[in-house]
Amino acid sequence: QIVADEDFVLHPDKLRVMRRGVRQEVTGLVVNDKLSLSRRQMRRFRATLYQIEKDGPKGKTWGDTPDVLAAIHGFAHFVRMVDAERGAPLVARTQALLKKHRWAPDASPVRRQYSAMPAAPEGTTSEEKPKKPFWKLW
Repeated sequence: QIVADEDFVLHPDKLRVMRRGVRQEVTGLVVNDKLSLSRRQMRRFRATLYQIEKDGPKGKTWGDTPDVLAAIHGFAHFVRMVDAERGAPLVARTQALLKKHRWAPDASPVRRQYSAMPAAPEGTTSEEKPKKPFWKLW
């Protein structure tokens, strides 16, 4: 009824009916009774943390980034954002690992430096904008 009231149209190939006993997942998050992450993903993350605690970060990966310490730092905070109770101990473990391996956010090799916005061309005021072709939206 809500879909019809809002004038939305359901795409038949994207429509799935998920019953109570099935893992209901939306954009990578499990939404059955409460918001959480899948058990498999959490087990893989805890295993990665254990391996880094045991052997160090060399040769370990998490995600697509070459900096595994930055990746686990970000993912632990993501878990805490989704589920604070489960995420707090993971954030503490990652903080201990980051301290042990002397990692700092600014020391990350994949961190990008952004420069300030370019100045407007000479002869234009803040109200005037340089003309762009209509097909360029950015």
